[in-house]
Amino acid sequence: MTLVRMNQGIIYRRMSQYGNSLEAYLQAVSFARASNNKALLAAVMQNLGTLYNSMERYDNALSALREAYDLSASLGSDRGKALAAANIGITFKVTGQLDSAIVYYEYAANSFEEGNDLYYFAKMQSNIGQLYLAMNNNRMALTSLDKAIAMMEQQQNLNDLVSILNAKTNVLVKMCYLDKAKATARRAASTAQELGYLYGAHNAYENLTEIAVAQGDYKAAYTNYLQKQVFADSMYSEDQRELIAEMETRFDLEKKDIELESKDLKLALQSTELRNSYLLGFGLLIVILGLSYYFWRISRLNAKLEAQRLLLEEKNNELAQIGLFKDRLLTIVSRDVRNPLSGLKSILELQASGAIDASELSEWNIDVTKRIEAALGMLGNLLEWSKTQWVSLKPCKERLDGDFFMRELIEQVQYQASLKGVTLKWKISDGLMIRSDRHMLRTCLYNLISNAIKFSDKLGVVWVKGYLTDAGVVFEVSDEGIGMSRDALEKVRNPKEIFSTYGTENEKGTGIGLVLTYELLQLLEADLQIESEEGKGSTFRIHLNE
Repeated sequence: MTLVRMNQGIIYRRMSQYGNSLEAYLQAVSFARASNNKALLAAVMQNLGTLYNSMERYDNALSALREAYDLSASLGSDRGKALAAANIGITFKVTGQLDSAIVYYEYAANSFEEGNDLYYFAKMQSNIGQLYLAMNNNRMALTSLDKAIAMMEQQQNLNDLVSILNAKTNVLVKMCYLDKAKATARRAASTAQELGYLYGAHNAYENLTEIAVAQGDYKAAYTNYLQKQVFADSMYSEDQRELIAEMETRFDLEKKDIELESKDLKLALQSTELRNSYLLGFGLLIVILGLSYYFWRISRLNAKLEAQRLLLEEKNNELAQIGLFKDRLLTIVSRDVRNPLSGLKSILELQASGAIDASELSEWNIDVTKRIEAALGMLGNLLEWSKTQWVSLKPCKERLDGDFFMRELIEQVQYQASLKGVTLKWKISDGLMIRSDRHMLRTCLYNLISNAIKFSDKLGVVWVKGYLTDAGVVFEVSDEGIGMSRDALEKVRNPKEIFSTYGTENEKGTGIGLVLTYELLQLLEADLQIESEEGKGSTFRIHLNE
């Protein structure tokens, strides 16, 4: 009976019927206690703790997870203890109790290491390093990240290795070890480029740019910032120059051939005048044949020249499109990224001059923070999109744990949601495994969740779900915001059209995010389904084909 009620609780939780799920779990707990089945009781308490976290009842979650930990300890289940400790650490992290979170993360890491579960050991060390970095304990952060790096290298988990190397770079910069930070960032950039991992490469080159600025090497900073785009432009321009040179060479050769043929014809005409009269008819025939051949060659050459002219016109149009793309990109960056930074500079100057006090600065900081967060999101999407235009991307698919993947994603967008007072809720099917490119999929979901927050009202709710169907894995992002009209929905469904509107608090966007999402999903061989009704919200579903 315990298993039946626990399974019912799991089903209700997946259906977001938290009240029914809680009732089923509590009955399962009663049955397990009555039968003194500690193993089943530990499993129920783990699920109950996860449910309480979803319901934001963190005290109840801690109580249930600690009992699961004690029961696993009494049963000698090291893995059970480690999982309970990791979940307790997550609860403390969400509630801002970072010291306590580190204690439980470290215990979980040690247990995973003893059980030779090196993947989760490395993940725990990475989480510990990130927490120490948030606490400004740089040396401890560096120690944990180095352990994670060693494990990732041993397992050849290169995508996660790039992310951890970038995190280590940030720690070294904070510690003012700029040369070591530069070497680490270069390694991250090189590994990311070999993998075709653009997000990691972007972060690495961004770190290299900041390091160069800190060292006063502005030339290197500029080179690092533009390196990938300049290389693509240079290669493309060189191809164009070679093509034009080749066509000019061919034209010159054809022209020389015609000139030689013309001379031959003139000599033939002169020779016919010296011949006897009985050869006049034969000579005229030769002239006619020669002229026919001449005009045939001229006609053929003109056809080739016309084909080459059309090709040049096509390439010039492509070059013009590149110019328009650059102009648009520079306009967006100069306007939408520079403006919040200029605003921040003005506020700091006013504060430094004494024109505003600390309380006024604190009020303005909220608005400036929102603007800078929006600008950073725009810049990230612009850089990712520009790379999809000029670099041949190939997804690096791997097997992903759905629960861990979703936790990392929610942590990435939680700050944006909190700035607007939007509640993020999520659920993932138990044991869901995904086969996809971690960073491409995360970029797509990040853009969809960010848009859902943007078009939600204050105190609104955004749901993110992941589940398995007969056709494959589905990720669903839904909101209860302003929705879209039929015209807007048609524009959004066009993968090539850049379409942008203001959010519920006049948030500005570039429209690049959804275009980037379409292009990355095409590389992943995935589909995007959109449903929306004006005034009732929108739902975006990503279908990952197995």
